[in-house]
Amino acid sequence: PLIVLPYSVKEKSHLVVLTKITTERIKEVLGRKVEIVTLFFDRQDNIVELKRDEVSAFKLARDNVYFYSSSILSPGEYNCGVVIRNLDTGKGATASSSVIAPESPDSGIILYPPLLLIPEKNAFYLKGSATGKKEKQRKKISLLDIYPFPYTQYSPLVEGLNQGTSKLLTVVRCSTFKIEQPEILLSGHFVHLSSGKKIPFSLSVLNQSREENTEIFLAEIPVGELKLGKYSLHLVAE
Repeated sequence: PLIVLPYSVKEKSHLVVLTKITTERIKEVLGRKVEIVTLFFDRQDNIVELKRDEVSAFKLARDNVYFYSSSILSPGEYNCGVVIRNLDTGKGATASSSVIAPESPDSGIILYPPLLLIPEKNAFYLKGSATGKKEKQRKKISLLDIYPFPYTQYSPLVEGLNQGTSKLLTVVRCSTFKIEQPEILLSGHFVHLSSGKKIPFSLSVLNQSREENTEIFLAEIPVGELKLGKYSLHLVAE
């Protein structure tokens, strides 16, 4: 499973790629040394960026491993992929997803897709290496710098939600442009995909911080009343 989230820092467009690696899924790939390749393709399927990391197998031979990599790319549509490959046998595992990095408006507001979090302890995080002179010169940014959350108790949701989960946490980034002292109100609802039924919920903001022109919210979403099925999550920033 793979998710790709766009966000902006100082009006520059960024993407963060995040994948969950479980030993059960990649046991045939594990070996003495493994490479992880992160790829970004444009709409014409041209590679616009490639990152390669060599990882010792013992770092992957545990539960709840999350690999992530961030990049500065121009606004646009991208297909992103992560390939994990055994350097001795050549066997590999792949994940892919698509994303739109939005243009920054002259004025107004952008609400970026949220990072959803589930209760899960003892997650282990691997950060992809930087490429290019500009990225290497920048301060090393961790996932928690972009999406601050209680990482000892929660971890990212990258696939289906287990039945019995009562709540999700979410980190939401919202950027404003030429709005002085903005006061932002978050709300949301679910839509049951098979019936189209709208299901409102009460979103509780647990923490809020600001960096440059971006508000970062840590909020709680109740999901205990949802029945089995597929849902879309809709968030609104006003």
